[in-house]
Amino acid sequence: MRRKLILTSFLFSFLATFFVHKISAASDTGINIDTKSPTLKVGEKRTIDLNLQNVQNLGAYEFNLTYNPSVVHVDSISNASFLGSTNRTVVTLDPPNIDNSTGTASYGAFTFGTASGPDGNGTISQMSLTGVGPGNSDLFLNTISVTDIDGTLIPISISPASLTISSPTPTLTPTHTPTPTLIPSPTPTIQPTEIPTSTPSTTPINTPTVTSTPIISSTPTATQPPISPTLTPSVTPSLITPAPTSTLSPSPSPTTGPNATLKLVQESASVLGKDFHVSVQIDTNSGVTGVDAVVLYDPSHLTIKSATALNLLYYAPPVSINSTKGIIRISEISNIGESFTGSGQLADLVFTPKLVGPSQIGFDYQAGSTRESNVIESQTGKDILSAPAPLLITVLSKPQLRVKLVTPFQTAISNTVEITQSDTWKKTVVIPPDGVSPLIDLDEKWFDADVKFKLKLNGFLKKEFIVNVQPGINDVTVEGLLGGDLNDDGIINTIDLGEMYNNWFLDGIGDLNLDGIVNTADYWMLASNYLKEDQ
Repeated sequence: MRRKLILTSFLFSFLATFFVHKISAASDTGINIDTKSPTLKVGEKRTIDLNLQNVQNLGAYEFNLTYNPSVVHVDSISNASFLGSTNRTVVTLDPPNIDNSTGTASYGAFTFGTASGPDGNGTISQMSLTGVGPGNSDLFLNTISVTDIDGTLIPISISPASLTISSPTPTLTPTHTPTPTLIPSPTPTIQPTEIPTSTPSTTPINTPTVTSTPIISSTPTATQPPISPTLTPSVTPSLITPAPTSTLSPSPSPTTGPNATLKLVQESASVLGKDFHVSVQIDTNSGVTGVDAVVLYDPSHLTIKSATALNLLYYAPPVSINSTKGIIRISEISNIGESFTGSGQLADLVFTPKLVGPSQIGFDYQAGSTRESNVIESQTGKDILSAPAPLLITVLSKPQLRVKLVTPFQTAISNTVEITQSDTWKKTVVIPPDGVSPLIDLDEKWFDADVKFKLKLNGFLKKEFIVNVQPGINDVTVEGLLGGDLNDDGIINTIDLGEMYNNWFLDGIGDLNLDGIVNTADYWMLASNYLKEDQ
């Protein structure tokens, strides 16, 4: 909120004093990070400087710093005095964007006024760091933009910097060693042992009375005859006569005789207006001399583009096509004295769908007849072809994309849009005032897939969207377009601010809401998205 208020206040002051002088940027401008010392201890804090050398007419800067967050953290970033040293008004992009979990920090500042920008060498920013763990960290300016007061980018060279974070030196605390105290051992005294004299006890002692339990002896006496064991008669089982079991007679396995099949295989999707391939295939368990495949199709639904025999057996006479009746005749024959056994592709057919919906491609076949489709066995000369099944197809509408553009700032946008999918598919369309694109043809190989697209609108950041591609029209609404990338470099920063200032009160670049003038409404859009990047 603070940043937006500062930037908005700056704008009105800027408009009152809008006058700049175009000065060419120096070609040998450099930037470096002065760490003061190459080492830092864990827990130690230090302020480091970001310095420019040989700059001319400095108007703004912006940078993104990356570092190792496991060893060092950025506590704060501030603007130094060099940027405003010529009495131009300085606006800082507070608060700085610091993320110590990922190790990134961003900051910037720009100026306005009638004076020229500073020249020479100076510190533009200071950063406070704290060592948090032992190790090494590069301090890398992976994004740095420096412009003059016109917003013209100044080429710069970057000097690398790094820090080594060391563990703090432990303070040794002396350990107190106690002095042992000698304790004399007592001298044992020999005591005479008293021999106790038996003294009758006056306390009566309860003596338990033992009751004799008679023990049954297993030893026989003379008057007791030995006991003979009593034999228990065993039960003799009755013989169970098993019920007669029916004997299963194995069914004789059918004898597999010579047999052949023909089939049609769709090799690619059938989409309205797009060619698709159908393979004619044979499978035979016996040697054959030749095959005639008579293929039937509906010429009101399909157009035959080509029919090619592939000489699977040996030789293929010319293919006959009757496109009026929808009949294709294909023959292949073996060489004299030879035969073909096995499976393979006889021919390739290419059709173009004319209507959306179901259709059928089949064989002209009649059992026992050799006038239609047949496969002739070599040994007997008989037709061994089994009844072939037809190929059922469904012609789909070609997939198309229709995009509606919506942003948080307006209901629709009219402009040129580029839509890409990876590096191999790109379409450029003009969006009319209603914000809805014309139909865009998609690749049918994306059917039933979630496909990620990227949309680029001039002056706006790239936006990703995903479409589950289906036949026909795929409607998608793309919301949340972020305006302000006026130079279309993938980030909204001070360079875009300079472009907008140069077109203030004009109609053209910077007119993000397309109301015919670059003004505060457009500036608010850019400031709301400052430092955001392409998806």
